[in-house]
Amino acid sequence: MQMEPPLSWALQSTLKRGPPGARERRFTRSVRVPVNNHLIEMLPRKERIDFLSICEPFVLGLSETLFEAGAPTKHVYFPIDGFVSLLAVVDDASLLEVGMVGREGMLGIHVALGALRSPLGALVQGPGAAWRVPVGPFKKELERSAALRRGLNRYVAVLMSQLASSAACARYHLISPRLARWLLMSQDRAQSGRFFMTQEFLSYMLGVRRVGVTSAASKLQQRGLIEYHRGEMKVLDRAGLEAEACSCYATDQIAYAALSQRANDHRLDTMLPAAAIVAASRPMGELRESSHRSTKS
Repeated sequence: MQMEPPLSWALQSTLKRGPPGARERRFTRSVRVPVNNHLIEMLPRKERIDFLSICEPFVLGLSETLFEAGAPTKHVYFPIDGFVSLLAVVDDASLLEVGMVGREGMLGIHVALGALRSPLGALVQGPGAAWRVPVGPFKKELERSAALRRGLNRYVAVLMSQLASSAACARYHLISPRLARWLLMSQDRAQSGRFFMTQEFLSYMLGVRRVGVTSAASKLQQRGLIEYHRGEMKVLDRAGLEAEACSCYATDQIAYAALSQRANDHRLDTMLPAAAIVAASRPMGELRESSHRSTKS
């Protein structure tokens, strides 16, 4: 199946540029641009247009730090085709993944709850595109839009379910089923059967020794479920991987299914005319450059 181009590319292709730094509002009216984030897609059309007016396209760079635990938050993010790990800091040194955010959600939900410092770190696992919103305009839009508040409240409940299942999973389930669950979650958000991942990084994410990850990955590979070579992970048998995964994956899917159904109800109305999207635009070169910087916001 042919993948859609990153949304940042789609926006750049429709813009007619003005002076550097200007907030550009001239668009090719005949072009229609996908929103591609489920929380934004759930908004009624007018409120969706209003919300996109405070967004800017942003490139998520692999291994880029978006939040540090305890640090002030300057932006919130709505991923489109990348995904981000939520990380708990253990004993001021070790990191453990406790959640994952992709196009189904947002990064910075704590801001919607009134907290301006992130309780968790956030690290880009899958590169891609996102909508980025400064905290100030986001809070104003949240106060104005009842539909946005309702959607984010539903997402908070789903994310709480994921955090709870991750904690139970780390305590009670074996490495191989946990690895299978993690690979399925990553594939869901990467929207691809291929993604880059080192075993060292996986050991941090799962909170286990690297030798344990190596052994579990080798077993999955021997059974023909995955193919792994020099950091490139390829899912070969998704059904087999689902059978191997612990029950936490099915629990997560049930929670997200309700949220996704709400997004699907609005899907026919989510291809907005480019003229309706008045998000700030930056040259693509600048976007790419930003993906190599650690944005500690």
